[in-house]
Amino acid sequence: MMDILYELKRSNNTNELEMIVTVCWAIWHSRNLFVFERKRENFRLSVARSEAILDSYRRIQALKEEWRLMQQPT
Repeated sequence: MMDILYELKRSNNTNELEMIVTVCWAIWHSRNLFVFERKRENFRLSVARSEAILDSYRRIQALKEEWRLMQQPT
């Protein structure tokens, strides 16, 4: 798994890398819900959560870049 992540990072394939990391987090989160709270989460909910988190992250990054560009002297 680490080889795949390293290769994606090396090839500058950030979109796929971000998606894989987010899906891994969603799987980990679902696992913790089951282990610690005995709750089973529908996989569609896990995927939807993963997509929503990634979308939010990307929007925040775009706003940060926009703000950074606004701060540069013209």
